[in-house]
Amino acid sequence: MNKCTHRFGSICFFLLLSFPGLAQTVQDSNKRGMDANAKKDYDLAIAEFTRAIELSPNDSVVYSNRGMAYGNKGDQQSALRDLEKALRLDANNAMAYNNRGRSNILLGNTDKGFDDFNRAIQLDPKLAIAYNNRGFVYHAYKKNPAAALADYKKSTELDGSLAIAFRGLGSCYFDDKKYPDAISAFIKSINLDATDAEAFNYRGRSYMATSEYEKAAADFTKAIALTPSESVYFFNRGLAYSNLLKEKEALADFDKAIDLDSKDDAYFFRRGLTNSHLGNSAAAISDFTKTLELRPGQENAYYNRGLAHRRLGNDLAAVADFTESIRLDPNDPLTFYNRARSFSDLERYDEAIADFSKSLELKPDSANTFFYRGGAYVESGQYEKGLADYDKTLELAPTYNAAYELKAWAYLYWNKGDLAYEQANTYLELNGLKNSGQDDAGYPIIVGYLGLRKANKASGAKAFLERWLPQVKPDSWTTSILSYFNGELTSAQLLGLADTNGKLTEAHTYIGEMQMLAGARPTAMIHFKWTRDNGTKSFTEYTLALAELKRAAAPPSAAKRPRPKR
Repeated sequence: MNKCTHRFGSICFFLLLSFPGLAQTVQDSNKRGMDANAKKDYDLAIAEFTRAIELSPNDSVVYSNRGMAYGNKGDQQSALRDLEKALRLDANNAMAYNNRGRSNILLGNTDKGFDDFNRAIQLDPKLAIAYNNRGFVYHAYKKNPAAALADYKKSTELDGSLAIAFRGLGSCYFDDKKYPDAISAFIKSINLDATDAEAFNYRGRSYMATSEYEKAAADFTKAIALTPSESVYFFNRGLAYSNLLKEKEALADFDKAIDLDSKDDAYFFRRGLTNSHLGNSAAAISDFTKTLELRPGQENAYYNRGLAHRRLGNDLAAVADFTESIRLDPNDPLTFYNRARSFSDLERYDEAIADFSKSLELKPDSANTFFYRGGAYVESGQYEKGLADYDKTLELAPTYNAAYELKAWAYLYWNKGDLAYEQANTYLELNGLKNSGQDDAGYPIIVGYLGLRKANKASGAKAFLERWLPQVKPDSWTTSILSYFNGELTSAQLLGLADTNGKLTEAHTYIGEMQMLAGARPTAMIHFKWTRDNGTKSFTEYTLALAELKRAAAPPSAAKRPRPKR
């Protein structure tokens, strides 16, 4: 029985037995050659086939077998010489054509190899391996999947024990996205040959396509055990681990893939994503930079490097990367959205609004984009437009409760106390103190209280405060602010509790507000100016202080005079 002893891609060399009429010594040497070839001892195989040729110099089969052994060793020129000699001795030796076709393919002579497989099939229409090899050429070189599929099917019908043909069949199904059929074919291939790492790799990829990530990881692990020098197997297992949210295991596999092959940009890109997921932003930036060195112009690498820069607070670098990403792909709403976020952080609100608007042109149903554009409008003093965007946010996402809180802040900046209280109260009714384990739980109460005070509803503000004070954490920073509002702490005591610049920003702003309400405008201005000059710019209190200073600097509105009647 013929037995495949070596594979390249999906192409096999096959051995032939010598004809029975040859001398026993020729048969013995030929058999020892076949045994050595099966054990991958190609030098011994060549020596034995050479001995057989010396004993029977006109035996086409022995020349074909030695040509096969040379091919398995990687010496394709010597293989071609022997196979051509075999065909001169017997022009009808179908297996010699098959083996010469394989050597031609390995030497880059695709058309010659294809012709050899065709000739082998003409001479022996039942030669299963020749159909397999021609199927490989159709699949890998001719880009004719239908013809490849037909040849692989024919090969498996002629020889149900040919593992590599089932692998080829599975690869065709895989490319056609018929993943259950692919998995079935790979199972048959593996059952016939459990040492074929590529069959495990392909089945793993098929499991990935059907979201069976545990099975995929197991198959890639098997492929690695069989061929630990193959970088792509580590890479593929890393992808499986990423989908299983096993990011540390994924990172280790991507590291190993890069150790084995440091020239593949995809390896660095995926490691960059994994480093991003693990919070290793600096390492991610390094990986995306290497990706771009290996493959300049990769839009996704610029985009993801921009995100990593944003996480590190490097908004100028982020803007540069997002800008290049937009140049390469001007139709991705997320890139405009993220560049807009960076522009907002840089207080370049006009540019932020333009980018948010472009993002909405490309994706008009994004509640998140309306929400953040609303923030940019508010920060630039365009309160009506900002509030309209917050309303649109709630229209698209009715449970986006943060929009109510930021509407409350916008009205407070705008000095519309009743509306600020209304939105803060709506937020509290919907949300309660869900964040009661954090210091930010009290801010809607702060806004609601100040809104009522600005609306000259001191008794309502006192009742509102008394309702919520018992429900907040007694030792939180926001509770200290509320206690100050309630007269339980002095301004000096509140400032004494502010142990960070952020807390000082809040303390000075709220002291300023209470001084304004008490009619002590000059003292209020001192606190607002401290916030302007020293405060944390990303805080809502910073924006509130600027709004108060802007109002204070505005000329008083001219009183309306009645028109005389005519």
